[in-house]
Amino acid sequence: DIWSCDFHYDAEDRICFPKNVISFTDKTRYLFHISKHIIGEESRSKPFEVNKKIKPHEFRIPFEHMIYVGDGYTDIPCFSLIRKNGGIAIGVFNSGEREKWGRAWGFIEDGRVSNLAPTGMSAKSALAISLMMATENITNKITLKSQTYQG
Repeated sequence: DIWSCDFHYDAEDRICFPKNVISFTDKTRYLFHISKHIIGEESRSKPFEVNKKIKPHEFRIPFEHMIYVGDGYTDIPCFSLIRKNGGIAIGVFNSGEREKWGRAWGFIEDGRVSNLAPTGMSAKSALAISLMMATENITNKITLKSQTYQG
């Protein structure tokens, strides 16, 4: 599913005002939607289903299997949620702006992100490599866990 901001447009397709804004609180709620597999029409027609208590081992996609990429203060609650539950949080920053790089470094110092990478998604960019390594790490954990249950 896709959760995003939505805008009202005028007759010339210019944005007039936001109809729906995704706040930092909404971002964490959507992570629970994903984890509990409450997506699509169900997420819109039954908005309070996300508050239903389920045991962590019943999550369709556990937080420990998630990778969250964010670029600022509104991502801090998601960084914390993902990291606290064993997932991988990657902070991205604009390497051309020293002040933003310094703020991003604070996320590392606070333990809020697993890694930092400058923006850019070429095949050999630091961000692309970080995402590949994070995916391999999670895949290895899943494989090891399934082998433990079988053996």
